Amino acid sequence: MAASRRNLSRQVFLNAPFDQKYKPIFDAVVFTIVACGYVPRCSLESSDSGTPRISRLNEIISDCDLSIHDLSRTEPDAGSGLPRFNMPFEFGLFIGARDFGGAKHKGKICLVLAEHQFTYQRYISDIAGQDISMHNNRPDEAISKVRDFLRGHSDSRYIPGSKVIIDSYSEFKVEVPSLSKLKKFMYDPDDLHFKDYLTLATAFFLAKGWGLT
Repeated sequence: MAASRRNLSRQVFLNAPFDQKYKPIFDAVVFTIVACGYVPRCSLESSDSGTPRISRLNEIISDCDLSIHDLSRTEPDAGSGLPRFNMPFEFGLFIGARDFGGAKHKGKICLVLAEHQFTYQRYISDIAGQDISMHNNRPDEAISKVRDFLRGHSDSRYIPGSKVIIDSYSEFKVEVPSLSKLKKFMYDPDDLHFKDYLTLATAFFLAKGWGLT
């Protein structure tokens, strides 16, 4: 469904793993969302222990017309031996909001990512007919998939091409330590909070003269 049908929210719900193995993909996806002029949202943005996680998720999903769901991490956890179903669950919440949330949520649009072709069908066969994009656990491929998704639903006159974002991401990774130590930030580059990372990415683009609109 084209973005011209109505003004889409500039906020993007990101439903993805938070483990260290996935971090290169997560960071690349967050960077790409910012590069395209959008605001990434996920459960990492808040640590309010007084609010149930499901309530925070529902609030974020309500705010976002666009979403990205990576279903790459449902293998058994090394410690417990049990699979992790957070990502399919949050994907289901988003689809439920779209289909049963009334006119306000009827236009919600999502991109579904997976690591490899057909792997997801083994654990969530109900989405076998859905158009799934593969990133093959490569940050550059994830950047291209996310960029093209946002380009397809953006009313912005300018969104940078995939190669520009990929090259900028390589430059950004080199600059993170120095950016983090600037007096106005003073972050630990090895332990960046989700919002700290967003701040640095935005500062990087603004310093390069990107309008982020």
